[in-house]
Amino acid sequence: MADEALPLVDPKSQHDAVQSFCAANARKLALLLVLFLTSSLGLGAKLWLDTKETSVSLDQILGSHECPFDDGVPAHRVCVFKNLVMFQGQLFYIYSDAPPEIPDIQVNFHHDFHFEVTPVHVSAISPEMHAAATQPETIQAATLTWRQWHLNYYHGLGESVFEVHALACKWLHYCGGANSTQLAPIFIERPGDQASWAQFLPAAETALKCLFPGPNYFIGDERVKNKVFVLKTSAAGIGPFNRKWRGFFEQGDEFKKSYGPVDRSVAKAYRERLIKCYKLQYKKLDPAGPFQVTIVNRAYHAGRHMVNSLEVTQKLQEMPQVSSTRVVYMEPLSFKEQIKVYASSQVLLMTHGAALVNIMFMPERFVFLPEYAALPADQKAALLETGTCPPGGLPGCDDMRLNFAVDWNLLHPAMQIAFEDMNSKHSHVLDTVQG
Repeated sequence: MADEALPLVDPKSQHDAVQSFCAANARKLALLLVLFLTSSLGLGAKLWLDTKETSVSLDQILGSHECPFDDGVPAHRVCVFKNLVMFQGQLFYIYSDAPPEIPDIQVNFHHDFHFEVTPVHVSAISPEMHAAATQPETIQAATLTWRQWHLNYYHGLGESVFEVHALACKWLHYCGGANSTQLAPIFIERPGDQASWAQFLPAAETALKCLFPGPNYFIGDERVKNKVFVLKTSAAGIGPFNRKWRGFFEQGDEFKKSYGPVDRSVAKAYRERLIKCYKLQYKKLDPAGPFQVTIVNRAYHAGRHMVNSLEVTQKLQEMPQVSSTRVVYMEPLSFKEQIKVYASSQVLLMTHGAALVNIMFMPERFVFLPEYAALPADQKAALLETGTCPPGGLPGCDDMRLNFAVDWNLLHPAMQIAFEDMNSKHSHVLDTVQG
């Protein structure tokens, strides 16, 4: 038998037989593929498969909502929705009986922007939406937030990304567990800024991916405009404890009346999740000293540059409480490199700027010295100490581009207070502005 020739198989007949078998057993083969992917690739493959549905009947996707926080103030209200539909740059709330009473929800604390959702009766669903629903995508959980000035480093990292985390963590219970891959941030600003974080602010994009590794969407993106997305659960609203920024001078009192400080547990989770993602390790620092002092300066052409930073560094180095000093510029550093600078700083001296958001990564026991300076002229002193521009105006004043020199006679006693406070405070923002 070993020497006998094997019977020849016609290639065309073989191809036809395989094709017939696949056609007859398509569903079984698909099931085997799913089992293979989920067993060999793990949860990630299963989540990807779960988002792809062959078809949905929009008549059965009825919306509902409840507001876990509602004191009657739109700026405080937070609502959680079930089964919203995103299509052609809008959110739809499908109903079958009486129209839903959707409360007013403010979604931006800088400006008076409010949540927009369109109630639509099952009989009024457009043919285009029905057609797109034959290939829908299902999102298990989503945050619906309005980014403001999101391409600015401070507002992007300290507000826009944090807002996603706060909504997801406090109201949807997605706070760093394995289920974080199921949550999709959806940005609903109108008119939307088409500039993406991935292109113009990679730090925000990478931080968001650290927190929620799955996809995120901008509601006005042309690439998803004609797809139907079913949001099984989604949340919108600012909440009453969300004062991440003190506001401009004329807004300060209004902000304090409208919002309380950020929930400490939510802020701590934000910091810890990013620290874990970037694998930061804190050195053991002695609160009794000597201390490592960091001066974060800005580029001269960007304004608010400390022109005598080298002189200040030399003076600091002469103090017995100081072990080392350094002057660091944030502009050329990646997000990870920036937060490593702050994580290794006990005492920080810097001017006003977007990099202020990085102080959240400082060690638990630290002192932060915000900007101040004093110049001989009374008007310049008022400008740098109180933010008051001189009468008649001054080039660069209104857009905060004026560079400055620090008076060591003012800084020296402030540093002494900072070193003393290290022994008694876990964290301290020292007000060095002289009245």
